[in-house]
Amino acid sequence: MRRSTLSLTFNRVIILWSIILALVQLGLGQAPSILLPSNGVQLFLPYRDRIIPDYSMIYAGQFYDKNEDSDTNNIIDALWCQSASNRTNIGVWYYPNGTEVPLFDGNFTDSSAPSPVYSKRFSHQIALARNGPLSGYEGLYKCIIPDENGVNQTLVVGAYTDTGYNNNDGPDADPTMQFSLLSTSRLATPPVFSLSFNVSDGPPTTVSCSVNGNGISTELSRVIVNGPGSVTRVTVTNLTEAGNYQCTVSNARVTNGPISGSLGPQVVDISTSSLSISVSATPTGLNATRLSTGLAHVRLSWSTVLGATGYEVYSQFLGNNPVSVATTSSTTINVISGLIQGNEYTFYVVSYGSASLPSGNTSVMLKISNPVVSEFMATLITRTSITLTWSPPTAVEPNSYNINRRCRRVCESSFTSKSETSVSSPHTSTGIPPYSQCGFDLIGVYGAEIAFLTTNYLATALSTAPTAPVDDIIFSSVESVSMTVSWDETPCNESNGPITGYYLTYTNITSNTIYTVNITGGDNRMYNLTGLIPYTNYTVSIIPYNYNMNGPARQELQLTAESIPGVISDLRHARTPTRINIVWNPPTIPNGIITVYEISYRESTSTSPYNITNTTNTNYGIFGLIPNTSYTIGVRAYTSIGPGEWTHREYTTIEIPVNQNFSVTKLSFTAVRAEWSFVFGASHYTVYYESTSSSSRKKRQVETGMRVFPGDTAEGLIGGLDPNLNYLFSISTSFNVNGIIYEGERTEPIPPGATLTPTIVSSTSSADIPASTSDASNGSSVIFIAVGAIVCMLVFFIVIITVIVVVVVLKKRRGSNDIDIVPKNTSIERIEEATYSTVMKPKKPVIEEFPSNMTTEEGCQVLLKVKVKDTSKPSFNWYHNGELVTDDYAHELRGDGSLLLVSVEEKHKGTYRFVANNDAGTVSQQVVLTVAVEGARRMSSNGTSASKSGKNLIPVGQFGKFVANGHAKGKERFKTQFMMLDSGESEHSVTVGLSPSNKLLNRFANIVVFCIADNDENRITLRPISGHKDCPNEYINACYVDRSVTQFQITNWDSTGEVKNPQTILMIMEEMYRTQRKRGNTSIVVHC
Repeated sequence: MRRSTLSLTFNRVIILWSIILALVQLGLGQAPSILLPSNGVQLFLPYRDRIIPDYSMIYAGQFYDKNEDSDTNNIIDALWCQSASNRTNIGVWYYPNGTEVPLFDGNFTDSSAPSPVYSKRFSHQIALARNGPLSGYEGLYKCIIPDENGVNQTLVVGAYTDTGYNNNDGPDADPTMQFSLLSTSRLATPPVFSLSFNVSDGPPTTVSCSVNGNGISTELSRVIVNGPGSVTRVTVTNLTEAGNYQCTVSNARVTNGPISGSLGPQVVDISTSSLSISVSATPTGLNATRLSTGLAHVRLSWSTVLGATGYEVYSQFLGNNPVSVATTSSTTINVISGLIQGNEYTFYVVSYGSASLPSGNTSVMLKISNPVVSEFMATLITRTSITLTWSPPTAVEPNSYNINRRCRRVCESSFTSKSETSVSSPHTSTGIPPYSQCGFDLIGVYGAEIAFLTTNYLATALSTAPTAPVDDIIFSSVESVSMTVSWDETPCNESNGPITGYYLTYTNITSNTIYTVNITGGDNRMYNLTGLIPYTNYTVSIIPYNYNMNGPARQELQLTAESIPGVISDLRHARTPTRINIVWNPPTIPNGIITVYEISYRESTSTSPYNITNTTNTNYGIFGLIPNTSYTIGVRAYTSIGPGEWTHREYTTIEIPVNQNFSVTKLSFTAVRAEWSFVFGASHYTVYYESTSSSSRKKRQVETGMRVFPGDTAEGLIGGLDPNLNYLFSISTSFNVNGIIYEGERTEPIPPGATLTPTIVSSTSSADIPASTSDASNGSSVIFIAVGAIVCMLVFFIVIITVIVVVVVLKKRRGSNDIDIVPKNTSIERIEEATYSTVMKPKKPVIEEFPSNMTTEEGCQVLLKVKVKDTSKPSFNWYHNGELVTDDYAHELRGDGSLLLVSVEEKHKGTYRFVANNDAGTVSQQVVLTVAVEGARRMSSNGTSASKSGKNLIPVGQFGKFVANGHAKGKERFKTQFMMLDSGESEHSVTVGLSPSNKLLNRFANIVVFCIADNDENRITLRPISGHKDCPNEYINACYVDRSVTQFQITNWDSTGEVKNPQTILMIMEEMYRTQRKRGNTSIVVHC
């Protein structure tokens, strides 16, 4: 029972679902899928199952938005616009008023669809569906849809209400066609035209045309003219034949007969439109003339053509296509544009009517030539005006004339221009400057255009007298008795004609002598005046003239040139060892202005060229001379002409003076202070010392040495002396002349405590120049010569007495009881030999050994070893890049002349020059030292890097200041320097000397405490230091940098930082120096 109930229920559901599907299918409907076009486009009406022609008529009862005829295929009975293109969603439907029919995406029969019609797209096609009455929407509907090539095509259908459809009696055509010329030019052969007419009250489905009763096949177009009448314009194109044209139109009605029941579609009515086309007659009598309103204006005229409604004018230039100029209904026309002057044109005219083809053309040729005036001339010329006449131009006469004038003086290049308008022949042009050349242009005025009828006609105004003098007068080649005068032209704007000559007048102002010269020819603007008086003022006057018409004069003043000056007078001199000052009076006959004095000088025995210099003063100082050398000195004066004669004299520089007031004071057993008198211009002083005897019989040794002190000092400290020896000291003065050292004679050797006081005071200079040149009398030269002779004799006697005293003293010493303690070859014998060599003729030193150029690294020790042949005892000096080398922390000057560079730095590179000098002369040699910076750091014996030598060097003279700064502010600076050691951050390897009492006092961790004990044979007694068990006395720290150099640090200064006895410090340093030398170490570097 349950199974039967379920089966019945299932069957009822299936039946209900089938009914729903049928209803749904009926509402959706189907698009046509058969009879689709294989190419092109078409209109399909399923309600009548018919493809209908373009521009057909249907009524509302023939298309719907549903399957109205209950087609078994459920095809919607809409009006379908179809294409061979398989694209989807194509096509657009338009209302009769041209607006787009709304597109609906919902289902057919959907109540929300637009009304009364809407469109719906499908593949290949678009539907025009109706769901309401067409009243108010009747007319021509247009479908635009692309074909299979993608080109849009247009299909038209007339849709009406049923009543409108039944009452329509067919299309109505305009009775008369409209004519339109299609050819771009009426000159075309044959002309192409079209005929068109409007069709209303239904679409024109069929159009057929004929001419003169003969049917024609031609291109036809139908275009909807939007509007309430749904008008279609029909155009028949590409017609060429005249005759009687007639076109008929009809439409196709889509129906099974009339609404009342007639059978099949039928043509209800035929409408006709016609027009007769004729050919207009050709114009005759065409004529072309020039107009004065423009240079290329032409008037055309021709005869009247009966029945013509207008004329078209063409112009043609050479082989170009004719160009339409204008259309007119008149038989004349002015062509005022499009033409070019100088060209030849062909003009054409054709006639035409409203319903007729253009006529054949008539033509005429015209050359638009340039107007020219051949007869244009000046008939009257004055100084300021020119009168012109001319004949009318050919071709066409202008409305009026203008004249352009350009004038310039013959001697000028610039023009002044003027325009004169509305003139006529003859015409007088005024306001022209005299002797001006003018160019005239005659201009014809043709309306807004002008033509140059004659150009640049030249005429020149007459000349008159100059109104301005010549320009600048120039004097050249001015000499003492002659000069050349030249002058610039008279200004062009005031010459008023060609300058034909000049009157030149020159006058001696002193004697008032006047001379006049007539110079012919305007280009002759130069004249040479001779027979003049030297250094005399002359006035020169020049007057220009034009054909005996004189202009104003210009006058200038000129002084004749100077001559060679006479010789100078009263040449005097003053001298020093290296300088000669000279003074003189100007020439008594200067012959002009003395511009400069020229000085020449050279050694009297030299044959090399003179040294030349000059000055504007009457005195000059000659520097850099060699002591005790004769020089030939000349002076001459210059004017602008040249030099006068030389005045030569021979003067000799004085000898280098023996230093006066030399004294030696003993400071300690090992140090003395030497003092001497200052010598102006000296480069340095050399103090020599030699031991003479020993105070102890246990020691027999001789020690010699020297110290070099700068030239700006008057005292010096000498330490490191042996307390067991007695010393004699002497001093010499040296001058540096161009890098060469000249050393004077040494003083007599004296022991400490003695003072060398001269018996006669000698001056360091000699002069014959009075204190004031104004005090010099006529006998001054005699007085100067007498004084010079007396001084020379006194100096000679002093030298002889000194030599005798030295010899006697030396001989007495040789026979004394102390001779046994002086070893053989002692310094006494050397002194004696030196004394004898002074008396004997000395020989110049000879350098037997000298180093070659070398390269070293920073921190290295360099010895510049020299060997000088033992002649008369020479003095030695070294120069680094021209600067004198002295004994200091970095240099050691050895007794044999060698130079030791203790620890080379980059600044030590350069040229080292060695100079050996004695009474016989000077010899020198040089060596170049190169210091390599890269890799200059040296390694200590334990493999660690040692700091660069000299890094913390302090000059001896700044010890006190440096220590005071270190002690200031609670010894802040010293604490900062030692902080690294205390914190263990030092980069130096730790070796010895790290006791707590010593560590804070050491600059570096590897400083070794070097205490000076009482049992040291070379002891330095220092005051005791409390609280230092390692070194109870004040001590010196020694830092061994390498095997040959030792750095010392002197500690425990006074708490104030002041060095109260600098000499004591220097003595300590000197003692350290001597101690190191005894141990084989060659030098030291001292730190604070």
